[in-house]
Amino acid sequence: SPPLLRRVPSPAKGGGKSGAASLSIASLTGTGHAGGAGIAHRRIGEALRLAGHRVAEFVLADESPPAAAEWTDAFPVAEAAIRAGDHDLVLAGNLHGATRSLAIAGRLAAERPVALVLHDLFPLTGRCAHPRGCARIETIGCDAACPTPDEYPQLGRHRIAGAQDGKRAVLARRDGPILLANSAWTASRALALAPPGAVVAPLALAFPTSVFRPRDRSALRRRLGLPADDLLILVSAVVLDGPDKNVGDLADALRRVAGPGVGFVAIGRLDHPARLALPNLFAPGLIADEAHLAAWYGACDLHVTASRLETLGQTPIEAGLCGTPTLAYRTAGLTSSVIDGVSGRLVPVEPGALGDALVELVADRQALARLGAFARIALESRFGPASCAISLDRVFRERGLLPPDRGRLRFAPALLGHFPFAAIPAAAATGLVAAPSNPLVRGLRRAKQRLLGRRLPPWARRGLYWAVRLRSLGGAR
Repeated sequence: SPPLLRRVPSPAKGGGKSGAASLSIASLTGTGHAGGAGIAHRRIGEALRLAGHRVAEFVLADESPPAAAEWTDAFPVAEAAIRAGDHDLVLAGNLHGATRSLAIAGRLAAERPVALVLHDLFPLTGRCAHPRGCARIETIGCDAACPTPDEYPQLGRHRIAGAQDGKRAVLARRDGPILLANSAWTASRALALAPPGAVVAPLALAFPTSVFRPRDRSALRRRLGLPADDLLILVSAVVLDGPDKNVGDLADALRRVAGPGVGFVAIGRLDHPARLALPNLFAPGLIADEAHLAAWYGACDLHVTASRLETLGQTPIEAGLCGTPTLAYRTAGLTSSVIDGVSGRLVPVEPGALGDALVELVADRQALARLGAFARIALESRFGPASCAISLDRVFRERGLLPPDRGRLRFAPALLGHFPFAAIPAAAATGLVAAPSNPLVRGLRRAKQRLLGRRLPPWARRGLYWAVRLRSLGGAR
């Protein structure tokens, strides 16, 4: 039988440009590797390294603070460093934390291939990451009538039309960025919203399958101080009651099954705890360590999300790899991250549908156990580091970055560490999310949200910008 692994030769400097079997890749993000999109981008880089490529990291926020993103298009330090590295490819994603345009991607694409990972739909809109069903984007186009200009990523109304025109100009160029879609739904939206001629290619995201794996549930519960016999339902997000997480529907569904023998675990930041007031609730907050996060996933019987705006949905995959199935709406990228009837259940986006399905699943523990077992088997083969590297290898060959006849894709021996029973397992990552805010900052955030909701009006954004500028000037003295 063919070998699973072959030793990767030391990459030759110059990578694909010299015809070697590996590439030199510049990984470019707006704010680094914290948060969902940042985590996904880091894992892609790790998968590429396992396939023998060299990956260098560049973070735009190291040069310009996020508070200046609305007014910043140029990053001379980062651009000069990427040029000096003579990289074969720039792998960019999640840029909007540091800039509201694709200008840097356009400039870099004029010199070398650029692939843009669609962690969200920001590269295709005037300013937002998720259009939320806005019809203007496909008819009139994004403009000053945008209903959410003061929601993150914020942009002045008068600049929205120009911002979308600028993005489309970058994507329409013959040497424009390749758009990498992490789900079938994301690919369909990209094809609908991108200008004619833009290249859209599929990408399988990578997950650390040795970290997120089933473990002894009873032992995990003892370790975490959870009830041994209760049916535990997990909800998880960086911001649980964020505007895209549909916390109202979620809370309504969970309350339908609240009672003796049922507990709830809420992982993430909750700005308004009253919105998820449930009996028997365990709330560990934000968890920054992959191994600790996997323990909480594995201790629960079912993961539930009411989100309707995921380009993929990483949490259902992480939970499924730990043997915990997901209940979700049949919409957006969740149709790829949850395999209906295999790794969980998908229900129509209709009033009461989530709660009805939850009542059924809570009453059938055998079904939950069966779905959890199948979830691990199905998701491990679809979303491991090797699957990610293989999907990108196909793109590299099709775009001429690697010779089409280079032969079988080879992986480093370290890939063995991603198997669930590896003798030397791959190390779990830390720093998944920013450190929890202190009580003063949390209080100010809640006061701001009571006054303005999730919006940040122009005067407040300018105030933050100048505060950051003055602080940086003071530190430079």
